[in-house]
Amino acid sequence: MLKKIIFSLLCITTTSSYSFEVYQFLNWHYLKTPTGEMKYSKEVTGYDDILASIGMKKMNVIYPIYLLTDNKADPEKIKKIAEATKTDPNTPVCFDIEIGVANQPETDLPVILDALNMYHKFGGKAPVGVYGVLPQRTPNKKMSENQKADFVALNTQYKAIAEKVDFLAPTLYFYSLKDMDIWKNKAQFNMQEAKKYARQYDLKIYPFVSLSNWDIQNKRFFITPMTEQSMTTALSFLKSQGADGVVLWESGSSRHASDKMPAVFDMNRDSFKSVVKIIDDNK
Repeated sequence: MLKKIIFSLLCITTTSSYSFEVYQFLNWHYLKTPTGEMKYSKEVTGYDDILASIGMKKMNVIYPIYLLTDNKADPEKIKKIAEATKTDPNTPVCFDIEIGVANQPETDLPVILDALNMYHKFGGKAPVGVYGVLPQRTPNKKMSENQKADFVALNTQYKAIAEKVDFLAPTLYFYSLKDMDIWKNKAQFNMQEAKKYARQYDLKIYPFVSLSNWDIQNKRFFITPMTEQSMTTALSFLKSQGADGVVLWESGSSRHASDKMPAVFDMNRDSFKSVVKIIDDNK
């Protein structure tokens, strides 16, 4: 309970009782400032500092290799994560445990719960969440009422996660989708489901959102940034639906589809400009 109170206080700004937090897990290297200056950092921590200077906070996404061994929660690995949070309790951690078979909770839920139990047992101090399981990820298309009912029932089976986390992390990437009406339909359903559990267990909601459309070739991400208008629509809509913020995620090896050059967070244009504006508006 104390950790949740501290987390809530960290999310309150002096100008508003409802702040919209922008977290990131980008692991890029380049940022272009409004003056045209190109900033570069070879190290991820240095890039995090660059993004922090414009108001973006770090979300520490923990991938399965650092959590599991043979698809089981590994106490030594999770103890190491928990210990690290004792010196950095203000950076939330999000477990990314993508194992098992879709729509079959018995193939992943026990492992997720084991990992969360170990994190708490070892005294993890940072707020913790789990990526993309409560609510379960939905397709980038309009769903029928029967399909929605199936996901509602599936989410109920993952309810136990809500008792062990501090925030929920729905997955709302654009992938190749450009139709914002379809995306908003998906986002609205996911937010309705997330709010159901967030209200019951006093949790924050931080959807994972991409900055671009993706063309994935041989596990390489070639990105086309969303337009400024589309990104503004997405962020404003999520805020209107009750999200406490977002987590911006892109592959660390992303390259622009237009010229195949490494990805640049260009504060002057496209989705990047929209993100900067919403950060400034919520200062």
